[in-house]
Amino acid sequence: MRRFRNILVIVDDVNDNHVVLEQASMLSLQNEAQLTVAAVVKEIPLSIRLLTASKLSTQFKEQIVENRRSQLAAMVASLQDGGVQTEMRVLYGTPFLEIIRQVLSARHDLVIIGAEGSDGRHQALFHSTTMHLMRKCPCPVWVLKPTQPGQFRHILAAVDPDPAHADHCALDTKIMQLATSLARQNGAALHVVHAWIFEYESVFRWQETNVTQIEINRLVHDVREGQKQHLDALLSRHDLSDLPCKVHLVKGEARLVIPKLVHSQKIDLLVMGTVCRTGVAGLIIGNTAENVLRHVDCSVLTVKPDGFKTPVTRDLGLDAP
Repeated sequence: MRRFRNILVIVDDVNDNHVVLEQASMLSLQNEAQLTVAAVVKEIPLSIRLLTASKLSTQFKEQIVENRRSQLAAMVASLQDGGVQTEMRVLYGTPFLEIIRQVLSARHDLVIIGAEGSDGRHQALFHSTTMHLMRKCPCPVWVLKPTQPGQFRHILAAVDPDPAHADHCALDTKIMQLATSLARQNGAALHVVHAWIFEYESVFRWQETNVTQIEINRLVHDVREGQKQHLDALLSRHDLSDLPCKVHLVKGEARLVIPKLVHSQKIDLLVMGTVCRTGVAGLIIGNTAENVLRHVDCSVLTVKPDGFKTPVTRDLGLDAP
């Protein structure tokens, strides 16, 4: 997958960083990409700063930063010995803001970070920092499960083909390109899911209308066939001949369908888009995507639509409302 040229990997001092470093170094070598290893030192709380002299507070900050720099140096040296073009950064402040500022400043095209949960419960995988990044970071964000093995075995691409909306088509293309490339790279089985609904079905079925049940069934069938045609058209634009591929055209809401499929098919990487209107700074991740992320227990690679504008700025953090 020669898509990424300037990768940022975030490490911390709580979880085991082996998974994120292994994935980042492998991707960097395959893409001949520059890799930056960064750690974020959280800003010392104001309450503590007020209790200490300014000089002591500054010395404390410098000592913490220097300790993290020493830890990073050992990681970077190991990666460089393996032939990875690597540099390091120690960031200071609010984690998600500083990570996005680094992305903007150095023009990174991928962020790799470990999921904050480490107890194996899906509710704990995506916490504040990762959710903020998936909402606001301008480049793709790859959140790796702490217990993720070295290679992925089952990769799921969640798509929503709709030829009436060009931004949907462009986003689905990104998702498929990433998912197919990663499936080849890992020797994984590729799954593609499109969840569809007939929005007015319940109205027709449960309220008094002149439409018969047979006619409603025909309408539902026609809607499904239309969705199948859209999905087939999307798949036809990608070469899947060398991949074990299973297509799931499932009736139901995506927020319910996708987590169930992740569980039933033993998916260990979900590739999905964040549903935002393009060109609107600060519009948060869509409800569907957020609900999915709350209920999956696997690594996730999220992709933004073309034209997405982050509300974070290089100097001030967040644009004023």
